[in-house]
Amino acid sequence: MKHVSEWYRLYRKLHFLYLLILFSFCLSAKVFAGDIQSPPIDTGSIIKDIRREYQVINAGVPTFRKVQKELPEASSEGGALYKFYDKGKALRKMVCVSDGAIGKIREEYYLRNDTLLFVYTKEEVYKEPIDVNSNPVIREVTENRYYFNNNSMVQWLKNKQMMKPAEFPKVAKEVLQLFKGHLKE
Repeated sequence: MKHVSEWYRLYRKLHFLYLLILFSFCLSAKVFAGDIQSPPIDTGSIIKDIRREYQVINAGVPTFRKVQKELPEASSEGGALYKFYDKGKALRKMVCVSDGAIGKIREEYYLRNDTLLFVYTKEEVYKEPIDVNSNPVIREVTENRYYFNNNSMVQWLKNKQMMKPAEFPKVAKEVLQLFKGHLKE
């Protein structure tokens, strides 16, 4: 019997040691996991890639199939949506133009593999309503450039000024909603 109890004590010690090692491993993994960070995004390379793709898309527009849809409800003076498809039938660019009595908005969306890469918007505000003057004088122009990577905004320029990243999530959500709305039209 003495022999069995010695084995049992040895078994309990080894079991305790095993549990202690396992606990230490789990604790160290949790501590070190907090230190692990995803690699930083190389925004400069992403922007360069987007700009190259922007040039490729615009160079290809003359060969793309163009689909036009009138959007009379888009604004007081109406609007239009243009979709450009490459030879592989992939949507590469969308342009939405809305003319109003007090201004004009142009939105350009650029895609690669059905993913939004870049959005350019230009809003012109007239000095007086178009009814009064058929050749409107532009009072103010606002341009926005939104750069996306995996449906996340990585850069936003407003009138060529870099905007704060803290504002990206809210603005990106709005831009993506507009984009998705145009896709359905």
